[in-house]
Amino acid sequence: MPRKVLYFLAALACLFAIYSFWNYVRFKENWRPYLRGIALVNLLYCCTTAALVIYFRQELTQWGLTYFLLEMVVIICLVVVEFKTLIQR
Repeated sequence: MPRKVLYFLAALACLFAIYSFWNYVRFKENWRPYLRGIALVNLLYCCTTAALVIYFRQELTQWGLTYFLLEMVVIICLVVVEFKTLIQR
């Protein structure tokens, strides 16, 4: 994966983490819309990563491909937990 693409993905992930933490700290009462938003953005991030893996598949090593596939599994699990949390309350 080209370095610029990796930096872009890493920057997005950091922004999502900051946004999520900010919403946790700021919105103690009305947090549902923000959790829904971050869940959708995480899902979009996962789809973007999958598209980039397909596009740059010739440049990825086996380790790189494994890393991105595991990252997508973790993100999908996170999205499932986020949506389950939204449904439970």
